[in-house]
Amino acid sequence: MIKDITCDDGTIAISGRELHDFFEVGKDFSPISVKTPNGRHPRIEYVMIFDMTKEVAMIQRPDRGKKARQYFIEIDKQAHHDMTGLSPAIQAALATAQALAVQKRCINRVTTKINKIINIVSYVVYNGLDFYTT
Repeated sequence: MIKDITCDDGTIAISGRELHDFFEVGKDFSPISVKTPNGRHPRIEYVMIFDMTKEVAMIQRPDRGKKARQYFIEIDKQAHHDMTGLSPAIQAALATAQALAVQKRCINRVTTKINKIINIVSYVVYNGLDFYTT
């Protein structure tokens, strides 16, 4: 089907371009047109987390959408079946690990935003800009 990508934090992602090709949409996959200074259009790659891929599959109407939905349902069944054979302690440990992974992703997003703010403040201080003067 579609090759998945496992990120460093364990998140499973899918190439937006591959998903677009799989659904045979019929339109060119270039949602954003950006030109570089030399006039070229760089190829932009979009990556979607697995849950978003499932959401996209749910709204697709052709046979490919149905196949994708059936695939995701089967994956979910297998994951649920795999969990039922585990002891309650291991299930709790897995749930904790998943919650920690979600928290880590949230912390990474906040850290990225904070770093952007620090860069702006550093730029203002370094260049001696004063936003309070009129």
